[in-house]
Amino acid sequence: MHSNFKTYRFVLTLAVVCAFLLSVTNSMLKEKQLYNIEVDRQKNVLKCAGLNINSFSNDEIVKNYNTSIREKVISLDGSEVNMSISDLHVVENKSTGQLNYFNNDKEFLPLYEYVNNGIIENYIVPISGKGLWSTLYGFIALSNDFINVKGITFFQHGETPGLGGEVDNPIFQKQFIDQKIIDDDGNFV
Repeated sequence: MHSNFKTYRFVLTLAVVCAFLLSVTNSMLKEKQLYNIEVDRQKNVLKCAGLNINSFSNDEIVKNYNTSIREKVISLDGSEVNMSISDLHVVENKSTGQLNYFNNDKEFLPLYEYVNNGIIENYIVPISGKGLWSTLYGFIALSNDFINVKGITFFQHGETPGLGGEVDNPIFQKQFIDQKIIDDDGNFV
């Protein structure tokens, strides 16, 4: 009986020490995790805009993003609002996977403009929806006349490799480039 007490005491002490170490590690790495999430978002917006970012460091991604992407928030009536995308709270509709963006219980839309030499090349908007196994999150870039797809990326999903996971494949993504989303009569394709 005495040896069981020592075993339980050892296991309990080990569990408390490990929990403390995990908690401290999580707290210390939280800022780095948030930074990496932000850089990943910026990387995917740049990739969607058509930039080859494969060899970019995190600092180069941030620099290119800051010089070529303009963030805007649009109200549902189409007017630009003076607020940052980071001010928006994201709510997911669990049945459809659709993301909605709110600030003070009012819905808005995030918009990214890719600017090259002072000219808006394309507009980038977040997309989401249900796949077979999970919700897929990504970005789609539209030409500056909103007619053609200029790029598409998916940055988060839980689809199985070989089937739904093909959304990460550049060959899959390239099939959408230069596809029209609006026909000559102004109808969505």
